[in-house]
Amino acid sequence: MCHRITDVVIPSDPTWKMTDDASVAAIRDAALRYVQFGRDKIEGLERASDQGRIEHDPIAIDLQTDRFLGKKPPVHIPLARFHDLIVVDREEIEAYRSIQSLMRQYVKNEEEHKPLNLGLFGPPGSGKSFGVREVAKSVVGKCKIPVLEFNLAQFSDPKELAIPLLKIKDKSSHTEVPLAFFDEFDCPLKGENLGWLRYFLAPMQDGEFRHESEILKTGKAIFVFAGGTSSSFREFSREVGYSEQERGKFVQAKGPDFVSRLDGKIDTVGINRRDGRADNSYVLRRAILIRNWLRKKQLIGRSQRALVSRDFAIKLLSIGEFKHGARSLTKILEMCLTSSGMLHLPPADQLSMHVSDSDTEKLLA
Repeated sequence: MCHRITDVVIPSDPTWKMTDDASVAAIRDAALRYVQFGRDKIEGLERASDQGRIEHDPIAIDLQTDRFLGKKPPVHIPLARFHDLIVVDREEIEAYRSIQSLMRQYVKNEEEHKPLNLGLFGPPGSGKSFGVREVAKSVVGKCKIPVLEFNLAQFSDPKELAIPLLKIKDKSSHTEVPLAFFDEFDCPLKGENLGWLRYFLAPMQDGEFRHESEILKTGKAIFVFAGGTSSSFREFSREVGYSEQERGKFVQAKGPDFVSRLDGKIDTVGINRRDGRADNSYVLRRAILIRNWLRKKQLIGRSQRALVSRDFAIKLLSIGEFKHGARSLTKILEMCLTSSGMLHLPPADQLSMHVSDSDTEKLLA
């Protein structure tokens, strides 16, 4: 059974359980089918894509005919699409759906002039910025959502924070709601860990900041705080695995005050298997990235079949770990693409920048 809430179809728990119970071979077989054939011909996909609707996609993974399960369950693995972002992990789907709802309500509310504050966490190369950008594109409304990016590691003084805030102020209007990324917001400031947090409290709370002798308003904007040191919100907020002394330092840095001002958060998963928990969908996450890359490089044929060898796709899906997440997988694909459109593997020393020595040997075998 599926339960409908507004325009979103939410699969029941047994639906998700099918993913967890599927064998590694079944998931890998389905991921390979996705790379080869995609889901371009699914009826109604484009109509549903901008609504964040969860689909039952028999091409993504067809468990009804899966010989590895030894049974015929009545469902397929669900996935969600937000513009060009396709998500198969349950926690990511629910997080992006919540963020989409927050953005949609915020953009529509003409009375709101304080920022919407979002936290964005995940391992390096997990596609953090891409995901939020695509969710923003899926929010249809009267206002445009231009993207601004600022890396706080490039600033050295709190007064410099006025530079991005002034740009946000200039961009904010009744027709535009800027999406402002503050990358590496959790980097040190003048040797103090999390030193930037206290300087964001007023802009987050009231949309106010000081420039020279004036107190100015940022106007309506979506603040996205993308972490560079924490792979999850719980890690950033010092909820688990930290000593009392470390939590005390977090309090001293105004960490709890910062967290209390966040309206929502996303923990992106990436394409590597998550540690310490069951994670069958990581191979599917890789398949989605590979298929999207092939489409961008026009390596999808007229029949929607990928113009890449089956064996090569299997090897990429079977890698133990990509050192830099999605960036490493993308770099390997880029190194393999020649000017003639043919795919050729680079030498071992190039591949070893992105995968382990044993995985390098498997790729070259």
